[in-house]
Amino acid sequence: MKWTPRLLPYCIALAAGTPLAAYALSGRTGQVLILLALGVWWLVGVYRKQPSLGNLCATGILLMVMIGALSDLPSGWLLVGTLALLAAWDMEHFYHRCHLVARIEASDDLERRHLGQLALILGIGAILAGLSLGVHLRLNFAVAVLLTLLAALGLRRLLSRLRRQSD
Repeated sequence: MKWTPRLLPYCIALAAGTPLAAYALSGRTGQVLILLALGVWWLVGVYRKQPSLGNLCATGILLMVMIGALSDLPSGWLLVGTLALLAAWDMEHFYHRCHLVARIEASDDLERRHLGQLALILGIGAILAGLSLGVHLRLNFAVAVLLTLLAALGLRRLLSRLRRQSD
């Protein structure tokens, strides 16, 4: 396991730092300090091997992103922060799960496959989220529900296919 412990602090810094930058550009000092504290606490939790602290901080950062979206902060900053947050949260759980096992056969290959799947999911999420920021359509509720169900089924199918390939 080489890459996950190296990438994780950068993802956490990006997850807290991009919404922090959006709040800082809007002149909201209180929210900047909250995001800074959440990012530091998350890093402390990683190094002390306390995933529950990471979950709490990730939830706090996500709440700050949601509040920022409702406050009309720049969407690009919030999107990058959300994608980095999901990557950091996933990598932290992967890292802690791997350390619970005494010995892992082909751990480098397992890590490579996991990071590849994570990159694929983040890439698809970034493309779809970027499209949603640029394209504005008026849909009635029934069409929106149908599209949501189709997207959920497609994502479920993609994840099951990725799981079968990794087995």
